[in-house]
Amino acid sequence: PLDPPISSTLKSDRGLEHDVTGRLLCPVEYNWDDPDVRKNIRERHPEFLVTEDSWPRFLYDTQHVFNPDNIEKGLFRSTFLLKTFKLIFTAPTSAIEVSTGEHPVTRNSYRERCLRSSANKSTRSHVASLIGMRTVKPRAIAYAAVQLRFALSNLTFWRIFDSDFDAHSFYHNIVDYFEAPPGPAAKVKVNELLLWWDRKVFGRQREIPREPERVAASSVARLAAQRAVAEVPAPHISTGQSSGQP
Repeated sequence: PLDPPISSTLKSDRGLEHDVTGRLLCPVEYNWDDPDVRKNIRERHPEFLVTEDSWPRFLYDTQHVFNPDNIEKGLFRSTFLLKTFKLIFTAPTSAIEVSTGEHPVTRNSYRERCLRSSANKSTRSHVASLIGMRTVKPRAIAYAAVQLRFALSNLTFWRIFDSDFDAHSFYHNIVDYFEAPPGPAAKVKVNELLLWWDRKVFGRQREIPREPERVAASSVARLAAQRAVAEVPAPHISTGQSSGQP
């Protein structure tokens, strides 16, 4: 159990003052386990401000060890963030079923949950179904992160600024990570991360777009091209001699 416990209805005991929520809100570059660091964070020391310019620890999994030389490792693969996303966009029961392993979801998949809901005669559709979401979008991840940040804070009502933290800029920092990669290598990592999210949220029933290049390289397309080439008449080769000459 948490010590002190966190109320499920009151938020005044959350935020940086509570050791558990404070750890999750703490910028990943600060060592929350250091009592002096915690004290400086809580007292808003100029060198230990909690702002949107730092990735908070809740964006990483709880067992992640921060590496300042590889900040990207583990980013946005948080159990808490995944649970929050599923709580918002799929269903509360799906959030309970979250697994953080690296393998695709095979049991309790999106389709199986839908079938189970039908069997229970539930007629309520989740948000992802209502809006036609079949793949995880970067802006949905950013939205979930903002909501999780608010839930961990001691704010009793929504507002953009929480002391030095700007939720609006935080949202756009996340969107920019996904939508504005600096080059091809970063784009590959973003695609791998989104694939991880699709597997975790939708399992085998996720939508997989077929890239034109892959379709063009398929055996069906290649055979069609080969058959078309075979229909082209062979070019007539002239010998340069007129008819009737020996």
